[in-house]
Amino acid sequence: MFRLVMPANRKCLTPGAEFTTQVTSSAVLVVAYFPDRLDLSEAQAATLDNELHDAVEAVLARYWPQEWHEKF
Repeated sequence: MFRLVMPANRKCLTPGAEFTTQVTSSAVLVVAYFPDRLDLSEAQAATLDNELHDAVEAVLARYWPQEWHEKF
């Protein structure tokens, strides 16, 4: 595992959040720790879930082998 440091010229959009990522040949894991309790409604939680799915899918698509498109 490695820790990335945000470049000084880039403003953090989530101050206080801590992110842990793990990339292996069979999985990508991402955990975001909040600096305090994040109170979300059920609808907000569903929206967050959908947005995270779309964001991760967009990144992974750049690495997705063509044969997986044909296989699945």
